[in-house]
Amino acid sequence: MLDLLKFLTHLAFAGTIFLCSVALTYLMTRFVRVMDMPNPRSSHSRPVPKSGGIAFVATFVIGSVIIYFAAEVARIDDRYFWGYVISAVLLAFVSFIDDVTQKTFLAKIFTQVLCVGVVLASGVIITRLAIPYWGEVSLGGLGYVLTFLWIVGLTNAYNFMDGLDGLAAGVAVI
Repeated sequence: MLDLLKFLTHLAFAGTIFLCSVALTYLMTRFVRVMDMPNPRSSHSRPVPKSGGIAFVATFVIGSVIIYFAAEVARIDDRYFWGYVISAVLLAFVSFIDDVTQKTFLAKIFTQVLCVGVVLASGVIITRLAIPYWGEVSLGGLGYVLTFLWIVGLTNAYNFMDGLDGLAAGVAVI
């Protein structure tokens, strides 16, 4: 019975976070009104709202913080967690500013490097890889480079996917 109660609690929490995300996304599109105008590279023919990522990140961070403080087991070290939260909020904020004012490529890369710096300074580093049929490979100093490339690469991959409605969110769920 206790397991069912825990499951229902988690399900209710997930549903609440989902509804918060929907509500925040609606508020962003309704009141902030940052629009993406059609251009030759876009997949839409009329202006569509953008900056919904702020609602997604806000909901994800709020949910993560609630879970972090409510968790009874499997909590990660404080410095790892706060490094992730700070870098996620910083990147979301600068991405929102970019949606409004169209920042240069160098400004975007600088922000990404700064975010990776926060993550690395908090101690989150890929130190080893598990390769099937080979085993575990220790990366040593190469771990810093791989962590940097991984975060910057994923950030830019999501940025490219973000042009199609729902694609980035769908890939994140998968």
